[in-house]
Amino acid sequence: MMPLVGGALTFRRPVECFGDPIIGFDVNGLPDYAVHTIAEVIEAENFDYDPLQHGEGRIYNDLSVGNSGGAYRMMDNVDVETIATGGYNLTDIEAGEWLTYTVSVPETAIYSISIKYAASQAGGAVKFSFGGEEKTIEQAVPFGAPHSEGDSDWKDYVIAEDIQLEKGVQSLKIYFSGVSNAFKLDNFTLTETGIVKQDQTIQFFTISNKLLDGGRF
Repeated sequence: MMPLVGGALTFRRPVECFGDPIIGFDVNGLPDYAVHTIAEVIEAENFDYDPLQHGEGRIYNDLSVGNSGGAYRMMDNVDVETIATGGYNLTDIEAGEWLTYTVSVPETAIYSISIKYAASQAGGAVKFSFGGEEKTIEQAVPFGAPHSEGDSDWKDYVIAEDIQLEKGVQSLKIYFSGVSNAFKLDNFTLTETGIVKQDQTIQFFTISNKLLDGGRF
């Protein structure tokens, strides 16, 4: 919400959105500010941004100091590395870590959520919340055929198929649990799978009898 107050523009952040939404950085290293639309692929490395670099404990929780992957966002403690085929991924993911993104949900509907990951062992898990409300259970990230069989074997995996999201801008938070360093994360995608039917109120009116040309109606 951005109302005008005394001629000034104010902004009210959604619940649990403590940073600024970005979709990347330009050639000069400046953040490209934009809210993620969940109809598009959300790159895991594009979590919310804090220009004051006070993201720890507010925008993300990372259990190590510095960026062990040595790529992309060196001002944050989140571990990011370069993918051989192009782009970036999260690496050295530890149980207890989490990240926050500001996203726009286009309409109230049922959605599925999937991740693109590469696993080196079994036991890792993820969970998603929206607007401060848990929307998925803690879901194990699989290792071994037909799923990912190594930390460079990128596969897609559906985490949940039937989560209901409300229309509007809100926080998306991904939590990591289970075995640490079990998998790497490239991106995640939300896909609309069904429309939520809204309740409708029908009003009935009583029409009194009236005479019209000698008849009644």
